[in-house]
Amino acid sequence: MLQKLTSGFLLLLSLGIVSACDQFDLDDLRKKAPPSPPEISLSATLTDNQVVPRRPNSSLSIGAFTATYDQQTNLLTYVVDFSIFFTYIPEDELHLHRGAPGTNGPIAYTLPSHNGTITLTEADEALLLEGNMYVDAEVGNPLYTRSRGAIIRQPSTPVPVPGPQVALTARVDGSQVVPPTSSDRKGIINAIYNKDTNVLAYWSIYTTNNLSFTSSSEAVHLHRGAPGTNGPIIATLSFPGGYYPQGEASIPEADEGALLSGGTYIDVHRAEFPNGEARGQWCRSSKSGLRVPLADISVFVSHSSLPNLC
Repeated sequence: MLQKLTSGFLLLLSLGIVSACDQFDLDDLRKKAPPSPPEISLSATLTDNQVVPRRPNSSLSIGAFTATYDQQTNLLTYVVDFSIFFTYIPEDELHLHRGAPGTNGPIAYTLPSHNGTITLTEADEALLLEGNMYVDAEVGNPLYTRSRGAIIRQPSTPVPVPGPQVALTARVDGSQVVPPTSSDRKGIINAIYNKDTNVLAYWSIYTTNNLSFTSSSEAVHLHRGAPGTNGPIIATLSFPGGYYPQGEASIPEADEGALLSGGTYIDVHRAEFPNGEARGQWCRSSKSGLRVPLADISVFVSHSSLPNLC
């Protein structure tokens, strides 16, 4: 009888030890399990020169795609802001395609609007995170691609941060020159600044009274300086000849803070105005993306005035 009781006690003791070990192992595994993957930041700059093949005489279009991707839910949350010269023309369709940069691929998803969410398949998740998907904007009947951008994964960060692309705009006229000039020539320059590459992609969307950004007799400079003060040149903004003035410039890292906080300006020079004919302070665009509606442009033309777009 004593032997049976002893055997039973030992059996219960061993079961308790095994159960405790199992619980310990489970708790230990829970502690060692990696945390849930954070949302992944993605971005793309849409330009017409990424279209394959590039359409002849295409209107320059620049846009920004920013998104976050949740690997647990396969949910892509995105925003697309899109602009072209002179008037804003809505895209007929926005698509995500499978395909590496420089190649064309099939449509994977149609984006229902300029901002929203879509759910990706596991196969497309791999393509997206490897840089083998792109976003494009299509217009016309039949549809053709007007602008395209390769989707790039952004470096991981411990806390959410804004995307690397910042929309900027400058209203240029003689009244802002220090001292002011009598010139009645005016214009608007828009830009997208990439904080990862320090590249400023800029273009002129509107001018009056023959303000030219492509004439060899004129120079356009980016200066450091607050409104009402003059400052040193940071970069020369070249505008190669063409119907749509545009270009790119590298901005020194030390001047990025001033550029993004309103501490820089554009100065347009001519022989008649060696110290500057027209000037405009860079500021972050507060419009939806970089869109300039047709109604705004009509106001510019009819009243010969340029509203502040910031």
